[in-house]
Amino acid sequence: MRIALWQTPHPAACDVAAALRRLDEAAAHAAAQGAQWLVTPEMALTGYLIAPEQLAALAEPADGPLAQAVAAIAQRHSLGIAYGWPECHPDGAKPWNAVQAIGPDGQRLAVHRKVHLFGAGDRARFTAGEAVAAPFEWDGWRIGLLICFDVEQPSAVRALARQGARLILAPTANMLPYDDAPCLTL
Repeated sequence: MRIALWQTPHPAACDVAAALRRLDEAAAHAAAQGAQWLVTPEMALTGYLIAPEQLAALAEPADGPLAQAVAAIAQRHSLGIAYGWPECHPDGAKPWNAVQAIGPDGQRLAVHRKVHLFGAGDRARFTAGEAVAAPFEWDGWRIGLLICFDVEQPSAVRALARQGARLILAPTANMLPYDDAPCLTL
């Protein structure tokens, strides 16, 4: 499998439209290089450590306008995309830090909500997910999703491996000196 990793600065002033344009460009480039999947940074479409009230205002459900825009990009380039966004919480609590896998056909395949929040910045902005999402099937692969600090938890990686995951896609917002790899093969 060929996987492209999109490294980009987070959008300025929560400019989601500009972030989607950059994602479309990155997807076109990745597809031209023969990639089957593109992995974005954590919160790549909205910004990560932005003001909590801005983040909450940008939060959307898993089938919201951001997901629809990413699905259109995935279909246009025949490329799977694993992207991060703030998922709104149905009871009005802080949003989840989420990653969604959308297949090359534009279909939603899986959503994972970050379980292991990192530091005060995460805890001020997000609600922790309850459990690691089950892996999904794609083209003969069993693929898991984690987000950033989740992948540093042996129990999270082990849970996916026990469920048959052979690949883990893990969007991160890591910057130097925290530049760990955003995908693992098992």
